[in-house]
Amino acid sequence: LLFVVLFLFTVYYLDSHCLILGGDFNCCLDPVLDRSSLTAVPLSKSGKIIKVFLEQYALLDPWRLLNPNKREYSFFSPVHQTYSLTIHVTSGHHNAYP
Repeated sequence: LLFVVLFLFTVYYLDSHCLILGGDFNCCLDPVLDRSSLTAVPLSKSGKIIKVFLEQYALLDPWRLLNPNKREYSFFSPVHQTYSLTIHVTSGHHNAYP
């Protein structure tokens, strides 16, 4: 969690107007679409922080825009026997909102 906070704080101060952010965030941004589990799972603390950051800076996930209801996964948890989407790519204009 601390890594996520420090990383996003650093990104805030980048001197760039266009930002592409991608990686395995190790959390789901939409627990309903991004997990195969039929049991409702709340958004993790890291997921909440990342989601607020993406919304604040108008960063969009192009794949999710083109596939708003599609369920595809990038990770399988043998412990929980669930699939989840943890790899995300977002793009947008950095510093869109002061």
